[in-house]
Amino acid sequence: MNHINGALKKLVFSHTFFLVGRIGMRLFMSLFIWTVSKSLYHVALFEITFLLTHTTVFRLFAPYVKKGHVYVTRNAGLVGTLLSMLIIAMLGEEAIRYLIPVAMFYAVFNSLYWLSHHTLTFDLTHVKNRGNYTGHEQAGKITAMLLTPLIGGYLITANFFGLGYANVFIMSAAVIFIAILAGTFHTPVKSPKERFNMKETLSHIRKDNDFKKVLLAGALVNYGKAGVMSTILPIFLLTVVGTELHVGGWISFFAVLSIVTSFTMGKHVHYKDYKSVSLLSGSSLAASLAFLIASPGLFAYALFGSIDQISKPLSAIARRTYYQNLLHRLKDHKKHRIEYVVIREWVNIITRT
Repeated sequence: MNHINGALKKLVFSHTFFLVGRIGMRLFMSLFIWTVSKSLYHVALFEITFLLTHTTVFRLFAPYVKKGHVYVTRNAGLVGTLLSMLIIAMLGEEAIRYLIPVAMFYAVFNSLYWLSHHTLTFDLTHVKNRGNYTGHEQAGKITAMLLTPLIGGYLITANFFGLGYANVFIMSAAVIFIAILAGTFHTPVKSPKERFNMKETLSHIRKDNDFKKVLLAGALVNYGKAGVMSTILPIFLLTVVGTELHVGGWISFFAVLSIVTSFTMGKHVHYKDYKSVSLLSGSSLAASLAFLIASPGLFAYALFGSIDQISKPLSAIARRTYYQNLLHRLKDHKKHRIEYVVIREWVNIITRT
């Protein structure tokens, strides 16, 4: 049946608060580095260190999660993420001198959280309600995108207590604490007794064209938008509009366009139509990105941002639901679920760097 139970509702609620904190951290960290250093090299150094560490830790802890230690990994990720934000807030502009260790520390716990979260969403959902759950999760993400940039931009611009960017990092830590409190549910997760076996899972993927197609689709989306572009565009917008508050306002405006799209996609669009919807959203996004590259400016950015936020939930819900449901083709699909999550993460991260 296409409904989500109490545990899934708590997971969505907790995850939404996590996303508020994460968006505040990821969006304004790149702006913070740029504002202090005026160097894209330092922005790239932080991002590449973060992504490489994230990928490594994701693989190292995957066998541990496969043994059933999902909740302890999730809690460790939340607590460590909170501490990362507080450390950056306390360091202030001195954080630029410690970009590599700061990026590594944050990446370790971010990785633990996402590894456990992807595992939980697969284990607690099924084929019939997975699209609905993902729609709710995407709506929570969009709500976070709606609120966080505007609030964060205001906190930085207002410069409360002379803390500047530290204000938004403190805010992010506070909402992560709420995510910890909201995520106190515990549903038994049955784990297979088989050992972690990446080679066997890769063998299944090589034999199935649909597996390869959905991984390729995710790789192309990340290469085209989620990597360099998602980091550079807010910096570009800051140079155009002048203040973090205006940057946050524009990004929040874009997020408004996605909320209804996300709910509608998860609840009312049939699974058989996901491929067509993904193709339409991807084509529209590519066209708007081409226009932005050909004619950079505020109007082109506004057009691109609007289409991006409309197409993002269409593409994300389709790809995520599709790749999870593909696993059910395997007779022993639970045996391969963690390995598949790791492979998908590898593909996504490689194309983002």
